[in-house]
Amino acid sequence: MNTIEISFDEGILVATLPNGETLESADAIILASLLVKAGFQSEDISHIDWHSDMDRSPSAGQKIAIHQYFRKHSITIKSAAVKPDPKK
Repeated sequence: MNTIEISFDEGILVATLPNGETLESADAIILASLLVKAGFQSEDISHIDWHSDMDRSPSAGQKIAIHQYFRKHSITIKSAAVKPDPKK
C-alpha cells in the first residue's frame, strides 16, 4: 500500500510519500492537487491523529478539503459492465 502521512508543521501541510520524499503547501487544495498529479488515491492518505499529536495534526477542515479534492479529481478505474448476449 502507498500510505502517505499528512502532518501540519509550522503552518505548512506536509505529505510524506512512501519513498520518504515530501510535498508541502500551506493550502490543503494545492497539496491535494499535487498528490493527485503524482497518481495517489484518497485511500492512500492518512493523517496524524489529533489524539496522538495535537500540534501536528491537520485540522478537520483541511482533512475534509483534501479528501473532497480527491473525490472530485481522482481518476478511478471502473469495471466495464458486462452486457448479456442477446442471442442467448
